[in-house]
Amino acid sequence: MKYVIVAMLICFAIGGCHAQQKPSFKIQKNNNTLLWEISGKDLKQPSFLFGTFHLLCADDIHFSDALKEAVKESNEMYMELDMDDPSTLLGGMLYMNMKDGKKLSDLYTPQEYKKLETYFTDSLNAPMALLQRAKPYFLVALIYPKMMNCPSPAGVEEALLKIAKDDKKEIKGLETIQFQASVFDSIPYEWQAKELLKNIDSFSVYKKEFEDMLRLYKNQQLDSMQNLVSASEFGSDKYDNLLLNDRNKKWVKELNEIMKNESVFVAVGAGHLSGKYGLINLLKKEGYKLEPLANLQNKIEKDIITKDTKSEKELNVNKTKNADSIINKKIYPGSDTILTKMYINGNKDRKILSVEISSGKNLFAVIEKNKNENIRINQIEMPDSTFDGPFGDSLHYKIKMPGMYKIIIGPDLMAEGKLSGNFILKVWVK
Repeated sequence: MKYVIVAMLICFAIGGCHAQQKPSFKIQKNNNTLLWEISGKDLKQPSFLFGTFHLLCADDIHFSDALKEAVKESNEMYMELDMDDPSTLLGGMLYMNMKDGKKLSDLYTPQEYKKLETYFTDSLNAPMALLQRAKPYFLVALIYPKMMNCPSPAGVEEALLKIAKDDKKEIKGLETIQFQASVFDSIPYEWQAKELLKNIDSFSVYKKEFEDMLRLYKNQQLDSMQNLVSASEFGSDKYDNLLLNDRNKKWVKELNEIMKNESVFVAVGAGHLSGKYGLINLLKKEGYKLEPLANLQNKIEKDIITKDTKSEKELNVNKTKNADSIINKKIYPGSDTILTKMYINGNKDRKILSVEISSGKNLFAVIEKNKNENIRINQIEMPDSTFDGPFGDSLHYKIKMPGMYKIIIGPDLMAEGKLSGNFILKVWVK
């Protein structure tokens, strides 16, 4: 999964604007955002750092007003590659092949190669004859659409390019396709081949992990994304320096020079943002100030944040410890928001709010808690007994059928902080 973060994950952007023209950006109270402002260190104007995902369902690609303003006020947009240059695409086709005439059949036993050939031909409609010399890592990208629950995956970078072009911004790349190809050539093809086969053999596990990563990305939880990657059975941290850390350090050196003269918006994989050697921390070490910016993408998300709360007297207090506690409510569009005050007592405690829904299109839930409490919406159980999750501090779920929906709250074991404490759960339907 770690190399997935490199090949497809997420993007960081730096966009700046002149001080006198700079719009007012709101600071995000926690670090759950993909949009960061870079200032300080004698910069004449700030830049912005934004994380993207390589592929999303087309309906999930939305950009906030704040991001659009950051692009508008910047002078140029930087991505990992110059995505506006036709030679990048042509180079990608040229450099996707292994060196020295290596073929995939050289890396597998006859039985393994037959399994690979059958999977790509039958499941992906991709004849192996056309892919015989491709680097195994590159072939992982062909599996991504199979993991997505939509017919039309789309590229986040392409959507960003449209915004930049509409604002007449020049697009540049931090790397060349030749350099990226050399990175993958530095990782033994035999090891890549084993990882590709492992992803196919463990597709259901890999798909679940991929879905978790997508969900965390849409919730803008960068730290939780990194924790998921660290805990993954796919990939290996022995190549982190090649795939992530060394590239991050190289980019920071380039940005030091670029940002002296102009404001830029840089978009690179979100896997490059967090962690000890992530761009956020490396830029801070260089003396820059990085602030998380509110990145509300649409009206629905703004509704989640701004929904009015009731007074403490109106809250239902529940402090049952060391056991699941279940609260049952009925809710419908236009009814009052359900507010329930609950208490989580350690890593094994769970709380469940069951809401009976007879009509409406969207179910919303928000957790209000102290900053140091790692409590989240773990899952939602649908009326047909299927589950979805994990989520973060908030949930927006499209209602597919009437019936009882169970919102399951628990500690976030993949993050640091307190695993117990009081919190308020707000739920409503539209």
